[in-house]
Amino acid sequence: AGSIGRAELIFNLPYLASPETISLMPTGGQIEGCQVRWTWENFEPGPQDDFSIWLIRQERWEELETARLAVQLWPDGESWLKLADTYRRLILGKYQFIEGFGETYQPLGVQAAQEAIQFLPGDGRPHYELAIFYLAALPENPTADDLVPLLEELRLVAELAPTYEGDVRDWMEFILSEELWVSLN
Repeated sequence: AGSIGRAELIFNLPYLASPETISLMPTGGQIEGCQVRWTWENFEPGPQDDFSIWLIRQERWEELETARLAVQLWPDGESWLKLADTYRRLILGKYQFIEGFGETYQPLGVQAAQEAIQFLPGDGRPHYELAIFYLAALPENPTADDLVPLLEELRLVAELAPTYEGDVRDWMEFILSEELWVSLN
């Protein structure tokens, strides 16, 4: 009963702690190297102090580091496309966009997909990646102007890689409001 004089929590990670490896954590965490440290004085824990932290899984981090290295060593279309795909899978769950990492990885994914297009101009796969990234970045109630980049990429996917079009449309139906989805079809 009563307060704890001083409480310290040290969280050790198998990789560097950064916004790329931690998407959500309680305020006050001090990041240094592979650790995040919290210190509380006169701490009297209660329900408001429940603790959670969202981390990238180690195997996903290693996959990302491998894809980034491949781009450095062999900066061709397939390497950039693999990097874009890796970013996409970091922000996209089975049936939802993953909260937290989208803000970090969405713009990097757009950049990787655009690089892939430079090397693979007639390939629809980078356009598929861009369509998904643009969909992930839409505001809650997108305007017609907000949809322009997504719809342009969807048009290119339909033209260059029609087998990918259905997947983009499925995600659009899942993410967009029913009214907006109906108006687009």
